Amino acid sequence: ITDLNLDPLAGLHEPLKLTPNSVANLKKNDYVREMHMKNGLLKDASKSSVTLEELEEQVIQMIKDDTTFVEGEFGIAGSGVAAFDHPLIKEKMPKLARYLAYYPYDIGIMRRMTKLFVGKPIVNPVLASYGDEKTHRAWDDVNAHLEEAREYQRVFGEKFV
Repeated sequence: ITDLNLDPLAGLHEPLKLTPNSVANLKKNDYVREMHMKNGLLKDASKSSVTLEELEEQVIQMIKDDTTFVEGEFGIAGSGVAAFDHPLIKEKMPKLARYLAYYPYDIGIMRRMTKLFVGKPIVNPVLASYGDEKTHRAWDDVNAHLEEAREYQRVFGEKFV
């Protein structure tokens, strides 16, 4: 959770406990399984005791602890959140979904739209968000996308403020 200046206020970064269903899904997808073996997520998740339901409750409590909280207006941000994260949250964590705004702040969409409108990228890529440097670990991805969002905030602030 961040404030409007994108300064972190709270966060969680322990992986979820592996379930029989998640293990079965990993067996079906060699690419994802290899990626998560390489980045250590499978090892860390095998030691975790946090269930999806517990995570949902922890995130809801973090949102409630935020003094600016208004139910149904808490935005989610990152890259791919509109296409992947938000639908997944609605399906797997419906109690949490009720707290979130329907409009995710998707940095990937911001990146593509500014390139479309301006004709070129206006923010240098954050290497941890792309290619070989991307770890595919949520905590790392969050921090990389915050860095990119801060750059957009700076560029737009210089242009319009």
